[in-house]
Amino acid sequence: PMIKRALIALLVLLPVLAVAVAGNTWRQGSRQIVVPPLAPLAVDKDRIAQTLAGALRAKTVTGLLNPQETAGEFQRLQQHLRERYPLIHERLQREAVGDSLLYIWVGRDPQAQPVVLLAHQDVVPVAPGTETAWKQPPFEGRIVDGVVWGRGAMDNKSNLVSQFEAVEMLLASGFQPQRTVYFVLGADEGLGLLFSGDNGV
Repeated sequence: PMIKRALIALLVLLPVLAVAVAGNTWRQGSRQIVVPPLAPLAVDKDRIAQTLAGALRAKTVTGLLNPQETAGEFQRLQQHLRERYPLIHERLQREAVGDSLLYIWVGRDPQAQPVVLLAHQDVVPVAPGTETAWKQPPFEGRIVDGVVWGRGAMDNKSNLVSQFEAVEMLLASGFQPQRTVYFVLGADEGLGLLFSGDNGV
């Protein structure tokens, strides 16, 4: 009987609560602050596309079978980043752990908690037998009809290039973040995908 009475009370209270919430919402209105939209950033889309295309041409395939060849491709990618982002390589601290990289953008407030942004340089191999299914070759970084094609265009070199483009622009404007920002660029993210049987994107 006690549980039954509690359920009946709950069923009675729920509509009352719903009416109260609806009435309060109508009375209070929106508290969203109206902020005028910022003007679109002036970015050189062609240069960014070329930068991504160049990154895709470095065949940074995840794997353990040919470490010397793999290391050479990572070096090729990292040299490409040095050439395209000189301010980052001049002003940020850079540490290498094998083929993985850590960039440190020191903030104005050493007491503030840092921010970590992630991206990975490596891509998973093209599944054997699927080469003819590609609309464009996977490692030529072709730009066709405004689209950059290649292995890693989505996962994850576009993320890497986007982060570096933003930082390079901010550095050129004289900006320094309040808190320190760590950029972690891994080189073996795809190993877990390979062992799990996922061929990635």
